[in-house]
Amino acid sequence: MASNWDWHLVYDGIFLSELPTQIRQLLLSYIAVYTDHATMGASMQGLKPLFLDKTPDGEVETHPDVIRLDLSGALGHWITLKLLVRELKYELPELKREDAYVPASWEEEALDEASSSRTGLSTRQPFLPRFEKLKYLSLAQPAPAAANWGSLLHLLSQLATLTHLSLAHWPVPTLSISTVVKHGPVHDF
Repeated sequence: MASNWDWHLVYDGIFLSELPTQIRQLLLSYIAVYTDHATMGASMQGLKPLFLDKTPDGEVETHPDVIRLDLSGALGHWITLKLLVRELKYELPELKREDAYVPASWEEEALDEASSSRTGLSTRQPFLPRFEKLKYLSLAQPAPAAANWGSLLHLLSQLATLTHLSLAHWPVPTLSISTVVKHGPVHDF
């Protein structure tokens, strides 16, 4: 199935999200190995063929049973770090303060009023993870221009449950990318 992934995206696209979760997780791993990532860019729209972000009624689709996402070789070919951050979280609907939050004490209420904006929105985190139990993430073998350490740190700040991260073939982290390009790699003899 992974070796003919382009065909399955076109003809089975709407049914791929109906596969059991274990099969979808394994399928991502097989796609990493057996698919030509260069031809997938236009037809693959992030994780949406396998993990839909909205239900037909417009509700946010979460995937609490997904613990592993193998995106080896995908970064820079058919998904970017920015798109991945958007795929891994969803925005909470705006809630009024009186409906959403009850302070534990008078002091906490005073601090919240001082720090909140004039619109009356709660100070809760506006985003929740779509993959609540995600533990394993592989971003190995990215396209050279797609490996960005700053964006990776932003992504990792959104993933509190992550315990295993594969960054095989990522460039050495530097403060400035221009120093590696300008002076080349350093070899000890």
